[in-house]
Amino acid sequence: MPQPLSPQLEAIRARLEAGEHLGAREAWRQHPGVHRSAVAMKLQCWRQQGEVHIVRYDQPSSGGKPSPVYAWGVGEDARPEAKQSSYERTRRWRETHPREHAEQQSRCWQRQKDLRHVRQQWQQLHKIDPVLSALLGVRA
Repeated sequence: MPQPLSPQLEAIRARLEAGEHLGAREAWRQHPGVHRSAVAMKLQCWRQQGEVHIVRYDQPSSGGKPSPVYAWGVGEDARPEAKQSSYERTRRWRETHPREHAEQQSRCWQRQKDLRHVRQQWQQLHKIDPVLSALLGVRA
């Protein structure tokens, strides 16, 4: 015999049955007095029993793992978005931060220029005798 639900979980169930779409975070914030993991586990349990399905995945503002949003009734679960490639993340960052990207490029070019200058100075200071370079197998 299943245990009766707490009043908070009953309220969450009633809201879902009324047609609202709720995620575990939303439900937990709006119904104090029940532990966050209890809400998440109950939603997963209802999903396994076929009472709810996943409508979409919400991306948290902190950039963490997307969390499912549930709706009451039988339906096909939404698929989570595919992970973005490193190239795609970089491209989006460049589009949203053009000034920082320009500064970063400028620093990179300056570093390359500095390294070229240091390399040229080192080569001028450390010229090797042609006979010695032939023995060592390096270019003079």
